[in-house]
Amino acid sequence: MIDQINKLIPLLRIFFPEQRKWMARIFILFGLPLVAGKVWEPYVNALLQRYLEIHIPVEAATYTGWTLIAIGLFLFSVNEILDRLPKRTHLSPEEMADRQSLNTLFREIHIPSIDMFVHYGKLSITYYPALHYYYGIEGFVNSSSFHIHDIAIKSAVEALHESLGEALNYGEFFRETPNHDLHKFDSRRDIHTDPRAKAAHDGFISSVYRTEAAMRTLCGLTRGKFPDFNFDETDKLALKNYRAYQSKSEV
Repeated sequence: MIDQINKLIPLLRIFFPEQRKWMARIFILFGLPLVAGKVWEPYVNALLQRYLEIHIPVEAATYTGWTLIAIGLFLFSVNEILDRLPKRTHLSPEEMADRQSLNTLFREIHIPSIDMFVHYGKLSITYYPALHYYYGIEGFVNSSSFHIHDIAIKSAVEALHESLGEALNYGEFFRETPNHDLHKFDSRRDIHTDPRAKAAHDGFISSVYRTEAAMRTLCGLTRGKFPDFNFDETDKLALKNYRAYQSKSEV
């Protein structure tokens, strides 16, 4: 999925260029009608008046048009220079170490399963396979080699570990369903009359939402710092490890 999106980016940029490129186009598009003749001047002025509360006198229209075109061409030239600047391709030793750590971590996380946990969690249901991935995250965080230089990414990892662990800590308040992967909040526990049950229910739901936020933040930060990070590959490895674990447990 990530690879497919990356292939579409060049096409998307044609129709939805970066903001700095839009600015150049806007100046030129407003300037050309003013230079072309008075027939376009009322329409341009109407747009400027409506959205920017600016009115250009008729006698100054041509001069203003050339000024806008000049600014647009200047911004266009700046954009060309910025696009031609050499891109940074080499990672620092700290970034390389962080990338390796994240690769190790995400091999323990099957993101679709965490998404399932969040989906069912909002319905007061625990998606039990998430427990396996939590143990993987916990093993990573508690290992002596755990160290991430990027403070924001490290905080996101710790937030995911904490929130998912807390959500899964309410096991006694859930019971099995015909689907062994799903455990539902025990309907015999009345959250309206039992303060302990209400606290557990509210704590579980809150933890689920925090897990969702932490997972989204972690993926976003990872993708932002390492655009070519292969989540599809780590998902496959995490799911493969889970199935291998399940096979051993059934023997």
